[in-house]
Amino acid sequence: MTGYAQTVGGTIEERLRLRVLEVFGELEGETGDRQEILYVLAGSGTLELAGETHDLEPDSGVLLLPGEEYAIVGDLRLVAVDAPADGAIERERVVSRFADRDEERADAKRTFRVLHQGELTQFIGIVEPCRAPDHSHPYDEVGYIVEGAGIAHIGGDQVSLRAGSCFYLPPGCVHCIENTGPGVMRIMGVFFPAGSPKQRSYDAAGELTGPPSSGCSPSYNRPVARHTEAMKRVAEAVLRTPGDADTGLRARVEAYAASLGGREGPVPELPDDLRPYVEKVASNAYKVVDADIARLREAGYSEDAIFELTLAAALGAAQARLEAGLAAMV
Repeated sequence: MTGYAQTVGGTIEERLRLRVLEVFGELEGETGDRQEILYVLAGSGTLELAGETHDLEPDSGVLLLPGEEYAIVGDLRLVAVDAPADGAIERERVVSRFADRDEERADAKRTFRVLHQGELTQFIGIVEPCRAPDHSHPYDEVGYIVEGAGIAHIGGDQVSLRAGSCFYLPPGCVHCIENTGPGVMRIMGVFFPAGSPKQRSYDAAGELTGPPSSGCSPSYNRPVARHTEAMKRVAEAVLRTPGDADTGLRARVEAYAASLGGREGPVPELPDDLRPYVEKVASNAYKVVDADIARLREAGYSEDAIFELTLAAALGAAQARLEAGLAAMV
């Protein structure tokens, strides 16, 4: 699957689903079996949730959990993104204000602030005029251009972006968002599973049409460019194809194993009966013995599920080491 951008923002119907909401007076809703992230673009109002009232203002993010009913009161324009939910989700806060969050730096020309971090990540990215090198992420991503203008470079295609544009990027999709304007570009982004805007893989190196602008991320390592498509197909097969193990769990196993290999970003939670096995596969695979497999089978994992989770752990560990090696070469 390839990613895409829409100059005129409307809806995105993928694993992550994005839509724009206009509220005049009151809007009642329910999340069903998915989790939902809101971002206030304009206007003001309140969120009524579980008997409590939360103030809403521009640059605020809202995290709604599966099974919740809510009402938004006021005159507001919002972006809503919903995502699958896998098990219990911990919520640190319902509403998060951009001004209250710490600024972090992704590179010389890009900063970001995380509004919500759990099973998914919501952030606001600030990009100065720049074209970074093409890269990919190990998670699904949707983005909405809040301010600014530029170009989405996705799989060899170029799409003009402006305020109100949106884009979707599946795991492994090679892309970059270029800011061509005189001022900053502000992007509301959502990752699923959770990740970090710092977390990038430069495995499409030699496919750049030109060098990045001064001050952007360093240029690619060209020797791996010819392997880009093969690497994307492997990741897609391991993490996204149907199997006994849930795809969300496979993605968390990949991210957890990658964190053991040095990849930056949040470390997802794994079931207690699975975590020691993933750690062993990622760090000392030669030490895996029949007893480890037997313990997982006793915990209820099928042989096919164990195989799929083993591949996910090996993939995460290998990709993290590759990313670290490439970073050392630039």
